Amino acid sequence: MGTPEHWFIWDVAGEDHVRIWDIPPEKLCRNHLLGEHRELHAVWAAITDGRQGYATHPETARWRGKMRAPYLRHEALVEEMCRGATPTRAA
Repeated sequence: MGTPEHWFIWDVAGEDHVRIWDIPPEKLCRNHLLGEHRELHAVWAAITDGRQGYATHPETARWRGKMRAPYLRHEALVEEMCRGATPTRAA
């Protein structure tokens, strides 16, 4: 995949999860691909457009100043989505 960062679910008690998985996109089912794609857009918008949503979330802070990593992850997700991931593929 080539991204310089690690990807994971940020699990903080009492906070929403940011679902950025630490596995290759080709191992994700369609629902996980779509979920992560949505989360990446939310994190990106919080950082680049100043949108509220995840603006204060620890996972968002982690990517400030490191926008190459979420960009590359997004491209890998889109490539896999275009391939047609199946709903049954296990994560």
